[in-house]
Amino acid sequence: MSWPSGDGYVVVSRSGKLWAFGSGRDLGSPEGLGVDLVDVRTSSVGSGYWMFGSDGGVFAYGDAAFHGSAATLPLREPIVGASPTSDGTGYWLVAADGGVFAYGDAAFHGSAATLPLREPIVGMSPTPGGLGYWLVAADGGVFAYGDAGFFGSAATLPLVAPIIGMLPTPTGGGYWLFASDGGVFAYGDAGFFGSGATTGEVFTSMAPTPDRDGYRLLTASGRVSVFGSATDLGSPADSLPVCDPYPAGTWPTLDVSALPVDPRSDAYIASIGASGNLHPDFGTVWNGAPNGIPYVEVDDSTPRRAVTFLYDDESDPGPYPIPDDAPIEGGPTSDGDRHVLMVDTGNCVLHELFDARPPATPGGVWTAGSGARFDMSTWALRPEGWTSADAAGLPIWPLLVRYDEVAAGSIDHAIRMTVPRTQAAYVHPATHLASSDTDPDLPPMGLRLRLRADFDVSDFPPEVRVILTAMKTYGVIVADNGSAWFISGAPDPRWDDEALATLRNVPGSAFEVVDTGEQLRP
Repeated sequence: MSWPSGDGYVVVSRSGKLWAFGSGRDLGSPEGLGVDLVDVRTSSVGSGYWMFGSDGGVFAYGDAAFHGSAATLPLREPIVGASPTSDGTGYWLVAADGGVFAYGDAAFHGSAATLPLREPIVGMSPTPGGLGYWLVAADGGVFAYGDAGFFGSAATLPLVAPIIGMLPTPTGGGYWLFASDGGVFAYGDAGFFGSGATTGEVFTSMAPTPDRDGYRLLTASGRVSVFGSATDLGSPADSLPVCDPYPAGTWPTLDVSALPVDPRSDAYIASIGASGNLHPDFGTVWNGAPNGIPYVEVDDSTPRRAVTFLYDDESDPGPYPIPDDAPIEGGPTSDGDRHVLMVDTGNCVLHELFDARPPATPGGVWTAGSGARFDMSTWALRPEGWTSADAAGLPIWPLLVRYDEVAAGSIDHAIRMTVPRTQAAYVHPATHLASSDTDPDLPPMGLRLRLRADFDVSDFPPEVRVILTAMKTYGVIVADNGSAWFISGAPDPRWDDEALATLRNVPGSAFEVVDTGEQLRP
């Protein structure tokens, strides 16, 4: 986002983190409120700005006035763009399905909501007088309404990457389209000053200079690229903190090797099966699909998708950053848990879905049983009694065994495990129970077990010793009802399935339960 004076700008992440450079000013942001921002626009004199959320929420700061929002509307698709009127006494919001919402003195001139769009709408821009606007789709299609002129589109071009937005020239006689690979497409009287298409980076936004003789492009990593008359006044990449998903002092990294043994340890172990054995529920391929719970890395450029939930009262509302090729646990036709895990290290946020099902047509609404977001810098617990994408209310991704960490020689966190039956109780960090059974010998959700210190791991393959050592230090956590002693990991073609199979030589009797707190029965 450029500043009207031309000698400054503000950069804002989707989570609301704000950086000001030059004359740009930090007037406030909704950081920490769990927002998913899709657009930021300054007031005409630069004394305020609006931030627009994908749920239709509007946040106004400085002299930017609040004129209403779509946050309470039953949106079919998430909001993807917005723009104020020239005098700031109104604004438009546009949704991915082409729906347009006008507030204040912003006039409605039409929408694409009833059109058979090939790709979703990704942005909008008004004409200088506010008597019309353009909408742009991910395939480069441009839709003109009111007094907006049509000057061309990228819909027939062999795009390497999707279009992610558009910006008009001051005269309204042209516009720029920009793509996620940094490609810039100029139409009408818009000048072309260069692009980031050869850098190999992922781009998230574009801001023209006030004179429209240049522009800045922002990458997902927080780097600013300048073209034409634009100047580089600084970049969030210079000050972005590194996301550490396993910070010290959080429950996934709790060292349980010296914690006292739970008084009911023997009973819990017996109910799970002392004569049973560990089972690696991950590896290379099983039944034609990747073996394990897959995950995908996402960033600010990943499309946000609307999701409807079966258990919406305990789910974090959408949209969620779901790539078109998001891997589903068990594969596209699976009748299992169908988890979809999305890891956003740029914003240090984990998004997870249970029983996730893509729409029948591209650009439609996903459905899921439940969904949750987690701050990876704190791993704060879910509200008491709430589930997540896992039965215990826990995140899945930080508890997975992953090939890269094993290859590096150390797993520095607890590991997810399932058991056949649980009782109607949970222990933190779990926040949810999944049983009505009151048998006190059954493990509660969130129960933490460790491999006994005297269990000899020296004869196991090196990669398996890494896993077993982590079980001695950080333990395993009961996260769901399932098969006894099944531990979870991410699929990877580099796994040695024969080596992993030696985990089956570890008996349940080699474990003991540690006391991590009182049982809760809400």
